[in-house]
Amino acid sequence: MNRFLARGLATATLVASLAPAALAQGTSPAFADKPFTDVPSNSAGYEGIEYLRQGNVLTGYEDGTFKPDNRLNRAEFAKLIANPFIMKNSRVTDCINENMEEDDMTVFFPDVQRDAWYGASVCAVKVAEIVDGYPDGEYKPNRTINVAEAMKMLAGVFAYETKTEPNDDWFMPYARALAERNAIPTSINNFSDPITRGEMAEILYRLKADRQDKASQSLGNIRKY
Repeated sequence: MNRFLARGLATATLVASLAPAALAQGTSPAFADKPFTDVPSNSAGYEGIEYLRQGNVLTGYEDGTFKPDNRLNRAEFAKLIANPFIMKNSRVTDCINENMEEDDMTVFFPDVQRDAWYGASVCAVKVAEIVDGYPDGEYKPNRTINVAEAMKMLAGVFAYETKTEPNDDWFMPYARALAERNAIPTSINNFSDPITRGEMAEILYRLKADRQDKASQSLGNIRKY
């Protein structure tokens, strides 16, 4: 099995928000108050990105761009998913105070600092049992997420029932749940590829807004490695 897909089976994790620059700087990204300058209105992803931006789900970069082709990392994913607009009953603001001791400097994982911009979000998705850590106990917020991992997490966020069929790879029940809802962008061609910010936004939009009328990639056309 491809090492990226095996990683997903062993860890069943994930995370995010949407501003890698903020991750490096340790600052919290702000929600965009106007359309992103690099997502034109005639682009394929504009509708979904605008839907989530107006719902205060997506954050961009300081220069006003969204960079839809950039890879999504685990810190960003946690921030994105823990948003109350996406995850029902999310208690991001109170999560750390309710689940950690006052003198705890980290949040569930030794590499997630309490005061990190994604710390409360990691707390929320961990408590909701959407993510776990790696065998070494770390969360690895800078690590990118592949398509298979993202599908598993998203199926969990929306509480979709899944069914395992004979000879299924670990990710196929979750991929099937998304495919049944026409939620897989046609740009996705390999389960082991890193998922991009634009692809994640499009999947979230389709699932949240129940847009089953859009063209979706066939599972038979997605390679495993």
